[in-house]
Amino acid sequence: MNSIQKQKGLLIGLGIGLIVIAVLLASFGGYLTARGAVDLGSAAGIVKLVFGILMLVGFFPAIMGGIKFIWVGYSLVATMGSIKQGNIAKDGGTVNMKKCDKCGTELKDGQTECPECGKKFEA
Repeated sequence: MNSIQKQKGLLIGLGIGLIVIAVLLASFGGYLTARGAVDLGSAAGIVKLVFGILMLVGFFPAIMGGIKFIWVGYSLVATMGSIKQGNIAKDGGTVNMKKCDKCGTELKDGQTECPECGKKFEA
């Protein structure tokens, strides 16, 4: 699994988590708003009403953030190069350098032998 696939899973998981939080905010916010409207004559009723409305307002950014994370997560794709092929260099090297196909060590220009494993290459 390459780094792009890991990031896709993370973004999709965060998006699903935000949508779950948004649904909980809307449910509990609606409940508190209704209970606060019933007890509007008391201080506790006003507090319930205010917190219920705040939770209902918090629903919208949470649901939009969840949808955005899921959308971006599903749209990430490795399109070309070494990341798509899973040939990422050892020790975080650059993707565009030539690498030994046996051990993944980066090869300098003109090297005909891998300094790590000894595999021979054509010049």
